[in-house]
Amino acid sequence: APYSGVTTATLSITAGSPALNGSGYRCVVSGTCAPVLNSNCAALTVHTPVSITTAPANAIICATGTTSFSVVAAGTGPTYQWQESINGGGAWNNITNGGVYSGATTGMLTLTGVTAGMTAYQYRCVVTGTAPCGAVNTGAAVLTVSPRPAVTLTASPYLNILPNMSTTITANVTPSTGITLAWTRNGTAYTPNGAGGTSTTVNVNGMGVYTVVATLGSCTSLPATIVIGDSSSTRLFIYASPNDGRFTVSYYAPGASPTNTTKQSITLFASDGRRAFTSEFPVSQPYQLHDFDLRQYGAGLYYVVLREANGNTIKTGEVMIR
Repeated sequence: APYSGVTTATLSITAGSPALNGSGYRCVVSGTCAPVLNSNCAALTVHTPVSITTAPANAIICATGTTSFSVVAAGTGPTYQWQESINGGGAWNNITNGGVYSGATTGMLTLTGVTAGMTAYQYRCVVTGTAPCGAVNTGAAVLTVSPRPAVTLTASPYLNILPNMSTTITANVTPSTGITLAWTRNGTAYTPNGAGGTSTTVNVNGMGVYTVVATLGSCTSLPATIVIGDSSSTRLFIYASPNDGRFTVSYYAPGASPTNTTKQSITLFASDGRRAFTSEFPVSQPYQLHDFDLRQYGAGLYYVVLREANGNTIKTGEVMIR
């Protein structure tokens, strides 16, 4: 072994070893009459049949995501052709590069932007050795695509608000069950006040950028964002009026923010001209709400004077305490 017919006109080599690759063979032909003749030399090329070392594994992915299937093969000069079955392995079709697929004739097939409709599709690779060696099919790997939730944010009735106004932000999610929502406001984790965390009601103290990400199993949505802003106004807001001594004063300070603070001072005069109250307040948002409790001051009409930090009067108004 591996030779037979060594003294005949045909030399047979079975189970050729790779070690024989490149060996040369000739036949010495002799007869009753001289001379002895040597044939030309023939070279033997031995290819190693392909075999699958690592088969493609099942993949689980979220819709719109990217995944890949890979194969590792041994043997001489393997070539690759990935195939797809959309009917549970009943029929297989060659894959070409394009659409969601790349690497269709390599050891790694990449799927980019898969859709939920591709779940249960199967993939295998046909690995072909150098002729005359044949082809080997890998086992089938199954693609499971989990739906990626989608979320949108709406605000009702306002996107831009004034003091004494509020608006409700609602997260609309598909699918609507089995979802976990993560809220942020201006990049910081935020807890909504709506049932199940799907909505929140905010006033001017809650102005900012709201972002929500929905999670379903291991899949997360793209972030949904909405901006609740201010409305420019030259009005001095005093509410409620009349009241029991508790009320709020606010005036527009454009550009005010936690990193760009300013100050406002408020003085209240009784109807007889007596100064009842005065104080200075920091302003770190466009509409800073200044809350007052003057129940101990008694009923009557009070005049409100709003000044800038430099003392200049900005606005005046009235409030009735009963």
